[in-house]
Amino acid sequence: MLARRPHPSLALAACLTALTACASWKPLPLPARDLTPQLAALESASVDERLDNGLRLVLAPDDHAALAQLDVRVEAGARDDPPGKGGLAHVVEHMTFEYDVDVDGDAEPATLGERLEALSLYHNAYTSADVTHYTTTGLAADVERLLALEVARLRADCEALDAARFTRELTVVANELRQRAGDREQYLERALTAAAFPEGHPYRDPPADDELELAAITQADVCAFVRSRYTPANITVVITGGFDPARVRAIARRQFGALRRASAAPRSALRGHSDAAAPRRRKAGSGAR
Repeated sequence: MLARRPHPSLALAACLTALTACASWKPLPLPARDLTPQLAALESASVDERLDNGLRLVLAPDDHAALAQLDVRVEAGARDDPPGKGGLAHVVEHMTFEYDVDVDGDAEPATLGERLEALSLYHNAYTSADVTHYTTTGLAADVERLLALEVARLRADCEALDAARFTRELTVVANELRQRAGDREQYLERALTAAAFPEGHPYRDPPADDELELAAITQADVCAFVRSRYTPANITVVITGGFDPARVRAIARRQFGALRRASAAPRSALRGHSDAAAPRRRKAGSGAR
């Protein structure tokens, strides 16, 4: 038996009725909740300190959280790329995930990236003009092991990096550069920075968009950059989420505090309009980061 379809006018009337009903709908008020005690507890439990080797350690525990997040911020970015080696800071970011790391006697050899893939819920990194930022999110129960992996990133021997991995990651960075070359947002960003900063300023014309300079980067360049920029005084570690603050603080102070103190290479001053140098050569048609 065929079902009878409602007349179009009846369907229209039903829609109008529904819309009229929705027009008079109002959201229910939320129950009042005073978060002052909770915020005060979070603030009182937070830690912000400098370790003896110069590393800044920030802890923000929250016993209501089921997750934990680790952020490692290194004061090293595209503005620190040496002349003729544009993109070096970005290449270093990629290479740190290729270090072989062994935490607590792991049975099988693996790279840092592979261990983070297996343990974390999310991890990523980016390089800006001023900083390189690594972020990892995982279960609160895994915070100590995630912490150990970030320590391993900073303690790894760059000289031992496999040459084949270096070549592969250099190709990955070059491919990222090509993909962004025709991106409209990147084009707009370049136009805005060109209007905002004078000729020769590192923010106006970042050298990381030149494939020729990228191809000139060697593994020795990467290791020299790590030695001069990835020093404790240039690093801030932030740990947030659900963890035992006293225990994690003690572990973080011991492990990050064991990083060798070293003098960071001085950063070049940012030039203003009056003293800007001549612009760097850049490849025509290249996109920005």
